[in-house]
Amino acid sequence: MDSASQGDITCRPSRTHQIGQSVGGILGGIALASFALGGHPIYQGVVVLLGFFPLTEFRRRAVIRQDHIHAQGRLRSRRIDLGEVTQVGIGQRARLWILTRNPPTGSRSRLTYLRMIWPTGEPNNPSSQEVIPIIRARAEQAGAILEPPLTGPEEPQRDQGMSLFSA
Repeated sequence: MDSASQGDITCRPSRTHQIGQSVGGILGGIALASFALGGHPIYQGVVVLLGFFPLTEFRRRAVIRQDHIHAQGRLRSRRIDLGEVTQVGIGQRARLWILTRNPPTGSRSRLTYLRMIWPTGEPNNPSSQEVIPIIRARAEQAGAILEPPLTGPEEPQRDQGMSLFSA
């Protein structure tokens, strides 16, 4: 069975990264709470928000399905139709990116960085290098017109009409 005919693939940030973000956020929140001015409720509320925002790291994931990718960021999500993909690559900072065309006009590009797909893989969590051929194969099956594959890390070409989403 080739990679394009497999089931859903779920990618998440590495567990080490998630735990580090969460522990750092909690410890930072506790440290700030100890300095809260007289325990004022507004300051305590701000400290709680600052301390627990890194916990949203556990929400981040990308699910690669047969016809689309569901990218769940910390606060927002996006559906990427694989039939609209034109290029998939890895940037200089080892982050996976996907370039799609706007379906109605085909003139405006959409760039999405999938920061939840980690450069190094873990058991049951593929790396960005492992995911690129799967995305390309599924995009071809969905009818996408792909540019030739990139040979190495490269930042996407950006134009003024491009919208950006970083999940």
